Amino acid sequence: MSPSAVSATPPQAVVQGNPDLSADAVKAKLSSAASLAPLDASKLTRTRTTTPRTVPALDDPIRNVSSFATDHMITCTWNVNSGWGIPELKPYGPFSIMPTASVLHYATECFEGLKCYRGYDGKLRLFRPDCNAKRLLMSSARIALPTFDTAEVEKLITELVAVDGDKFLPKSNAGKFLYLRPTMIGTQAELGVQTPNEAMLFIIATYMPELSETPGGMKLLASQNDIVRAWPGGFGFAKVGANYGPSLMAQQEARRLGYNQVLWLLGDEAQVTEAGASNFFTVMRTKEGKLQLITAPLGDKVILDGVTRRSVIQLVKERLAKEGGSWRRWRWWRGSILWGRLWRRRRRGG
Repeated sequence: MSPSAVSATPPQAVVQGNPDLSADAVKAKLSSAASLAPLDASKLTRTRTTTPRTVPALDDPIRNVSSFATDHMITCTWNVNSGWGIPELKPYGPFSIMPTASVLHYATECFEGLKCYRGYDGKLRLFRPDCNAKRLLMSSARIALPTFDTAEVEKLITELVAVDGDKFLPKSNAGKFLYLRPTMIGTQAELGVQTPNEAMLFIIATYMPELSETPGGMKLLASQNDIVRAWPGGFGFAKVGANYGPSLMAQQEARRLGYNQVLWLLGDEAQVTEAGASNFFTVMRTKEGKLQLITAPLGDKVILDGVTRRSVIQLVKERLAKEGGSWRRWRWWRGSILWGRLWRRRRRGG
């Protein structure tokens, strides 16, 4: 069964204000690649596994460690001289890159994360894959990896779900999901800081732990002045691996101190940006009794244009309007300034 996709207005494929990532620049890059072979999902070759995996039971702990993948994956290579190769659906397993590959030394890597759900009506559904495909294009452009037609990435994602979805997400698993991870890496086997002339796109599907409510509520530890996750002019708006590895030390320290995650602050005024690896919202009631939803803006290019964030804002705008409320995308959440400073003072023992 092929999944159906929930349509949505996709995020902008590029970030405004940065001359290297302007709409015109990306269009020019796409135009310059017009003479090369494009990414073409219709050319997908299929090699089915001869050693199918056993589907773990719903209570099997393996479902909660994000390491159990489905039977197949999709890969496609790219070369600066010829463009995109033939995409392949093949058995899930290791692939080979050289120790000098660009991704291993210069963080030329970006990825996406989206879910395929089994509905209570028995259908498989992808949640807004168009948004993820367009954000992958933007992230790829940010780190000088190849461009592609986002519709072709959507088709490849759908192909993988069409092959593995019914087995690993059967109708008896209504309300459950598979996690899909499209990834782009630079594979040029040469040391030196340079734009990769070879790359690979791959797509895998795994199980992922279900989010559950934290008893007593989630505890957030405010970040300190000596560590910043993202900043204006950086790459916090792109879903690149380099955004996450450097944040793990702070996350480890937060958990050691009994907190669940880090509340990432920026600048001397302790401006709230994100919490952990997620967008952050707060709901406040005005003196007039109206509800407001406040979240950091996208224009500063510090936070990720989350697909869930986009969906929440759409729903809240509709529902708050009906209830006489409002929502704001402040330049920064100014109400966080005092809170952030107090938390920092507490950690210093003041």
